[in-house]
Amino acid sequence: MKYSVCTARGRFLICLALCLFTLLGAALPAMAENADWTGSATFSQEGVKVTGEGLEWKEGTLQITKGGTYQLSGTAQEARIKVKVGKKQEVLLVLAGLNLSHTTGPVMEISSGKSVTLELSENGENSLICGTRPENVLMAGEGEKKASAAVLSESDLTIRGSGSLTIGGYLKHGLNCEKALTLESGTLTIEAVSDAIRAEGVLTLSGGEYTLLCGGQGIRVSDGKKSGATFEMREGSLTIDAAQDAVCSEENLSILGGRLMLKSGDVALKAEAALTVSGGEILIPTCVEGLESKHVRVESGSLHIIASDDGINASGANKNDHSPMLEIAGGDIYISADGDGLDSNGTLLIEGGRLIIDGPDVARHGALDSDLDCLITGGVVLAIGNAQKPQTFTRGSTQCFVTFYAAFREGSALVLTDANGVELYRHTAEKSGAMVVFSTPEIQSGEKILLWVDGETAGEALAADAR
Repeated sequence: MKYSVCTARGRFLICLALCLFTLLGAALPAMAENADWTGSATFSQEGVKVTGEGLEWKEGTLQITKGGTYQLSGTAQEARIKVKVGKKQEVLLVLAGLNLSHTTGPVMEISSGKSVTLELSENGENSLICGTRPENVLMAGEGEKKASAAVLSESDLTIRGSGSLTIGGYLKHGLNCEKALTLESGTLTIEAVSDAIRAEGVLTLSGGEYTLLCGGQGIRVSDGKKSGATFEMREGSLTIDAAQDAVCSEENLSILGGRLMLKSGDVALKAEAALTVSGGEILIPTCVEGLESKHVRVESGSLHIIASDDGINASGANKNDHSPMLEIAGGDIYISADGDGLDSNGTLLIEGGRLIIDGPDVARHGALDSDLDCLITGGVVLAIGNAQKPQTFTRGSTQCFVTFYAAFREGSALVLTDANGVELYRHTAEKSGAMVVFSTPEIQSGEKILLWVDGETAGEALAADAR
């Protein structure tokens, strides 16, 4: 018997076919998406639902024993994840709304494997919390001696994606990677009673948004196996509020780009060997010292530093070590320091950029301080402070400068002009002082420069270099 599409039965068959087609079409993307997964686990307080292979739930711990790709989701307390795979195997963990906590140990522990990647799925909010949050994280102390971190990795670790991850290290550290750590993308928030992020060898930050609050160091990169220690930031946003150093590397530290907002109870950016700024925006509203290393070089970017001691410090192993070097080759830099504005235990060289220093109003410090040469060959510099430590530019400088000894108060308007009254620079003093050092490529040797303080002539000087 033949059926017409106009009959009731024909219409029913067509509707049935359309429904099946719709259901199959909806399932196909999910099937395709899941096709590359080695396994998946969904946490709940009742337990864990596991599919695929390479996963085992045992005594409150989800064990991943095979390289591959795994999707993890759900919420549970007193639950852990442990990755233990072959030395040459790689693991990709897709966090899709995973929220785990544990009171006594690491929530995620990666004990072996060539590399592990945490993929933060789109719109996914994830959290890994270890311990109980204290009332004041910054004042919580060093944490428990035998504790490690909320997330502990003994393999190379990469974090990426468009979702978010919150890590709470309320026993000790937040994220501790004993190999190379790469932060590519995503939104990461870490609180820790000790250090927020620790890595050995190399830590690369190439994108994403990171907010760290900790009672120790914000980021620490150590030379664990004597193979070097390097922190490099290329892009992204990094906000740190740390009771100790904000970022510390046992060897090298480079800022190539991105935006940093650093509050530090000690040094904001610290490297034992070399610290280089060649881009980005660095805001340091609170610190003891802003930048510190044996060799500091600023090539470009912008820096705004408020320091209770030195703004930028090139320091040696001891007071008799005069090998340190502080170089300003470019950039837009503002420093307000209660210690020295720029301090080098060796040589201080300014080659370019724009540098404004509101130096100290106490006698034992100065806006500029160098144990050896203090040279200028380019750039715009205005360094003001007290006159009790009268450091100015020394022999070997090829750009002209002027030095004034004239009193001014907090809030005084300081204006530098040429002999015809053409304004060269204007600045409002943040603190009282009695010394002004000024240099710009615009002034020539023998040219008369005038200093005005609150509208009154406070001094005049002839520009000269120190060849």
